[in-house]
Amino acid sequence: MARNKVYEEIQPYQVYGQVGTSFSDNDFVKKTGRNRASAGQKGEQMLFEKLRNHKNGWLPADAPLFCSLKVPGKASDIDFAVIKGDKVLLIDAKIFRQIGGFFWNMGAARDFMNHNFGRYKNSSGKEMHLSKNMAMARDIVSRNMPGFKVESIVICMTYPGKPVSNTMFFKYPGNIRVLSIKSAPRYIAKFFRGAKNTEKTLWGIKFLESHTQ
Repeated sequence: MARNKVYEEIQPYQVYGQVGTSFSDNDFVKKTGRNRASAGQKGEQMLFEKLRNHKNGWLPADAPLFCSLKVPGKASDIDFAVIKGDKVLLIDAKIFRQIGGFFWNMGAARDFMNHNFGRYKNSSGKEMHLSKNMAMARDIVSRNMPGFKVESIVICMTYPGKPVSNTMFFKYPGNIRVLSIKSAPRYIAKFFRGAKNTEKTLWGIKFLESHTQ
C-alpha cells in the first residue's frame, strides 16, 4: 500500500469511542462512590481536551486517539490509547486533591502514594494503594500487538487555578511513569518522535478499535 494511501485512511484528529463510559456503569459508581466517580470522569474529560485540541493538542494530528478501551481478556479498561507508526501509548487519567508539593513512592512505600513527608489520603481518609492495572494493560496489549512498542503512563490532571504537583519521583507498579500536565506534552512528543504510519499502523488501528467501547 502506498504511503499516501495510508495517510488517506488515517484522517487528521481521528477519535474512536467515547470518554468515560465506565462512569455510566451503576455498579462502578456504587463501588467507587459518586464523588470519586464524578472526579474521575472530570479528569478524563480534561485530559481528552488536552490530547485532542486541534490548535495546540498534545498529540500529532495523524495519531488516532481511542477512548475507553477494554483490556483484551480482562474486565479492566484503559482511559485512552494513542497509535502512530509502530508505537502505542496507553494513558490513564488521574485527578487528586490539588495541594501542590510533590508525590513520590520509593523504597518500602513503593505501592503507596506519598505526598511530601507522609502518606497521601483520599477525601475519605484512606491511604491510596496504587493500582497495577496499567502495567497489566501494557503487558497484555504488547502480547496482542507483536512488533509494536507499547508503553503505559499515568497523567495527573490539575483543576484550573490549582497548583501542579511534582511527580518526578512517582511511579505506579510495573515502572509506570506518572506525569503532570507540565511534563506530559514533552514526554508524549518524545515517545512518538520519528514514528511513521504504515500498513502495520492500519492493522493496529483496527485492533484497538475492536476493543473500544
